[in-house]
Amino acid sequence: MPRAFALLGRAVDLVVAGLSALGLVALLCVVTLGIVGRAVGAPFAWTEELSGYLMVWLACLGTILATRNRAHIRIRVLIDLLPTGAWRITETLTQVMVALIGAVLFVKGIELVHKNGDIEAVAMPIATAWMYLPLVPTGAIVFVQAVVDLVARALAGRRETGKDFVL
Repeated sequence: MPRAFALLGRAVDLVVAGLSALGLVALLCVVTLGIVGRAVGAPFAWTEELSGYLMVWLACLGTILATRNRAHIRIRVLIDLLPTGAWRITETLTQVMVALIGAVLFVKGIELVHKNGDIEAVAMPIATAWMYLPLVPTGAIVFVQAVVDLVARALAGRRETGKDFVL
C-alpha cells in the first residue's frame, strides 16, 4: 500500500509541475501581449485580469509543490535546540496547524467557488470562481501532506532530516 501512495504522490507532483510550467508560459505570453498591445496603442482589456488569475493559479501550484517537497522556509534554530519531548510537541503542533490551514483552504475554497460561480469576470466571459478554484486542491494536498508527515513522524519516533517524510 505505501508504494501505491508513493506512486500517486509522484504522479501528482508531475501533473502539478507540468501545469506550473504551462501556467508560467501562459502568464509570460499574456503579459507580453498586454505590453505589446499598450505599446502599439491597442491595449487588450483582458490581459491584466487574466494575468491576475494565472498568478493565483501559479501561487497555488507553487504551494502544492513546496508542500509536497517540504520546501517551505522554516527557521528551526530555536526549535532544534529543544529537548526531544518538547521538540516532538512543537513539531506535532506545527503539523496540526498546517493541516488546519489546509482544511480551511479546502472548505473556504469550495465556498468561494460556489458563491462566485454565477459572477462574471470584468473583462473576460468566465466566472470569477476560476480565481478561487485552485484553493480547493491546494487545501486538500496541504492537509493530506501534513497528516502524512504527522503519521510518518510518529511511526519513525525520531527527529526527521531533510525530506524523510515526503510520499
